[in-house]
Amino acid sequence: MRKILAPALLATIFVLSAWLFFAVQAQAAPPAQQASQPVTIYFFWGDGCPHCAAAKPFLAELSQRYPSVTIRDFEVWNHEENREPFFKMTAKYGFEPTAVPTIFIGDKYWVGYAEEPYAREIETTVAACAANGCPDAGAGVLAPLPTPVPDPIVATAPILAGGLATPTSSEISVPLLGTIDLGAQSLLLSTALIAFVDGFNPCSLWVLS
Repeated sequence: MRKILAPALLATIFVLSAWLFFAVQAQAAPPAQQASQPVTIYFFWGDGCPHCAAAKPFLAELSQRYPSVTIRDFEVWNHEENREPFFKMTAKYGFEPTAVPTIFIGDKYWVGYAEEPYAREIETTVAACAANGCPDAGAGVLAPLPTPVPDPIVATAPILAGGLATPTSSEISVPLLGTIDLGAQSLLLSTALIAFVDGFNPCSLWVLS
């Protein structure tokens, strides 16, 4: 009897061990690596907008954690050719293009940026789109990216003239006054200028007119 039970017991232990191993491996894999559906983020921003600057590293990190994410970014304050895509996107979603940053993912959009609640909402949307798929926000409005794309994680829109480059730390763009080098200003004036610019939350788009 023992000779019969021993092999059966060993076989049962082996099967259970294998099942537990694969179950643990499946749970250990982060959702971002399991997801495979393509997700395109459309990011419209202004060079010198502090809230746009805050959104950039968040989106870049998001694209690293979710390999299926592609970011198409358009700087609209200094590059007039990027404004038409912005106007088309806002018209598609039924609102006026009044401020940046404006972010489109699937059937959702955000105007402005802050860690709460925007960052959480954006990542939740990206995770859902990566897992289940969602429509391309720019489909039927903007020209698709050429294929194959050299970098599948972060690609640049063909129309883009600005990119995600961060402006020099000593320069800011001030409505009515243009770009100002803070390094050439007094500490008091620099502080006042930064406070003035930071008051635009989100950053106004009237500079386009």
